[in-house]
Amino acid sequence: MALGISPDQHSPRHLHEVADVLELRREHRLQQVMPALHDLLADDSNSGRHVLVLTDARGEIQWRVGSPEVARRADRLEFSEGVDWSEAGIGTNAISEALVMGRPVQLSSAGHPQRMGLHGGAHRGPFDG
Repeated sequence: MALGISPDQHSPRHLHEVADVLELRREHRLQQVMPALHDLLADDSNSGRHVLVLTDARGEIQWRVGSPEVARRADRLEFSEGVDWSEAGIGTNAISEALVMGRPVQLSSAGHPQRMGLHGGAHRGPFDG
């Protein structure tokens, strides 16, 4: 398919167990701002309809916040902490495209199994990229 998008590729690489990611997050520079990001962008209420995901610079999911229903749907896609959503890890997706292009992206696919809108944006540090 165009741009390497493969709806048949369903198994991303698992780089860390969730417990290991919790440990890695303690030293991550976003740990200090995650409460503010949660308050501003996340919706983990029972009626929430989106998931907020933050990855490291390589595309490994470090944080995932969403309602219980959205979290269950994300789990079925292996969209969880410790999983590699880079181009090499799963193929083209909003996370991988944002990391490669260095700017916000929006992808959509009529054939997406969960009929989700996919949005990603890369945010880099002012001193270290």
